[in-house]
Parts: sequence; C-alpha cells; structure tokens
Amino acid sequence: MAVFIVCIIYLDFNQTPSMKLNKLLTTLTFLTLFTTLYTQAQPQTGIKAGLNFSNLMEGDVNDENVRLGFHAGIYSQVKLRGPVFLMPELTFSTKGNSVIYDVLGAEGKTDFNLYYIDMPLLAGVRLGEVLELHLGPYMSYMLGANIKTEGDLGEDEDELNRKDLQTFDYGISGGLAFNFDDFGVGARYNWGRARVAKRDAAEFLLGDAKNSVGQIYLRYRLSK
Repeated sequence: MAVFIVCIIYLDFNQTPSMKLNKLLTTLTFLTLFTTLYTQAQPQTGIKAGLNFSNLMEGDVNDENVRLGFHAGIYSQVKLRGPVFLMPELTFSTKGNSVIYDVLGAEGKTDFNLYYIDMPLLAGVRLGEVLELHLGPYMSYMLGANIKTEGDLGEDEDELNRKDLQTFDYGISGGLAFNFDDFGVGARYNWGRARVAKRDAAEFLLGDAKNSVGQIYLRYRLSK
C-alpha cells in the first residue's frame, strides 16, 4: 500500500510539476501513518466493494442529480486498546453527478464522471460483537474525468482536462458496519471539503461544487 502511494506522488510530479507544497506534505503524512501502522502492529486485512451514491455539492443538493457508481479495494484494521482500532483503506471510487434534461421535447441524461483513488484513515470502535462505528479523514487522488451524454439528441463522451480540476480531494468520512464472522456490511458518508474545479474552464461547469458521496458495501476479512 505504501509503495502505491509513493507511485501516485511520482506520477503527479511528472504530470503537474507545480504541485503545491501542502499537497505533498499531506500525502507524506498519510504515507508515514500507513507505514507506522504496518511496522508496529499486525493488522487484520480484507477486501471490500460496494455502491456509491454521489453528488456535487454546491448550496442545496438536489437528490435527483445523484449518480450511481461503485468502489472497490482493500482495508486493514489495527487494534489499539480495548474496542478501539485504526482502519486505513485504499479503494478505487467513481464519483460525480447526473443531470436529466428536457430541451424542446428532447430528453436525455448527462453524467459528470470523476475517477479517484480514495485513502481514508478512520478511527473505529466496536460496540459489542457485531457493530462498529467509524470516523476520520480521507484523501483522494483524481485519476481522470469525463462528461457523457445520452438521449434523444444522441450520445457523446468528452474527456476533461485534469489540469482544470483539483488533483487532490480531502474531507471527513463516517459510518458504521455490522460483522458476521469474516463477512461484513456497512454504510458510510464522505463529506468532501475541497472544490473540484481548479481553473476557469471547470469553474464554468462546476462552480464551487464539492464531492458528496454516500456508500454501502460488503467486505470480507482475509486475515485475523
């Protein structure tokens, strides 16, 4: 996992040489935390996958614009003391929103698609044998973005210039999970605090919009 994060940093240096120092420091902080956890404790590891219900939040969020996506990846749980643990994750996640249009009788849908690598680092507490509560920060690295339109006016798909969008997203993540032996089910909300748009071209489409993502998922524990 740590090697993968280092690769992300390397790729970003090559693609955007003017990366701000605070973004680099944030990434290195996450790398340090991941490394410390893996060297000081024997974590439980597993895989997870589920659905995303994402939107781009600017003022009042319209539920009709929710985009259905997915996420999949790996997680670990590192026991601290008693029922308390840390849970780092590394997942691929699709986000964005969908807009239904009706122009002069022509109907269709436009999807604004964002593709991220998510890296949450959550604190958790077990309440009994089944229930867990999770809360903590997350950071995301954008892999790409596009706009896809389909409807009565035809179909079209355009790639967006990543230089017009923020490379990194960050925010607060919280949720719960229920454990059934090695299997588990959970729900989570990711509250993005960074604007998606970076330059004027993207701001024209997105304004000050931020990521807002609800998730439900299944997970399977690989090691105990």
